[in-house]
Amino acid sequence: MMRNILVFVLIVMLVSACDAQTTIRGHVTDKNNNPIPSAKVWLVYGSWSSDSDVASDGRFSVTMIHGSGETPQFIVIDSSHKTYTQPINNKDRKLDNLHVILEEGAPTEITAKESPGA
Repeated sequence: MMRNILVFVLIVMLVSACDAQTTIRGHVTDKNNNPIPSAKVWLVYGSWSSDSDVASDGRFSVTMIHGSGETPQFIVIDSSHKTYTQPINNKDRKLDNLHVILEEGAPTEITAKESPGA
């Protein structure tokens, strides 16, 4: 009986160590606090990615389940603004009310490792 309990506890610990979930919620605006509904937000982890559209009021929510070994990248892309990228600390499992302010200009080129869907 004690052995079964120990095995169960080890399995639970292994599963929780392998998978992490990151959720980011917030809004995307320009420097004048105008929402940018044409933007798209991405969470990229290795070759996996999760994306979400930005609502008309600039709000978004994106969630991804990923391994715990590599740092996920949070990326916001819009055709008339510079690309926003930020590594997400694996300890930050949930980020609420993140305010992303995009700068005007051409989108920044993203390397293949960071590229959504690559």
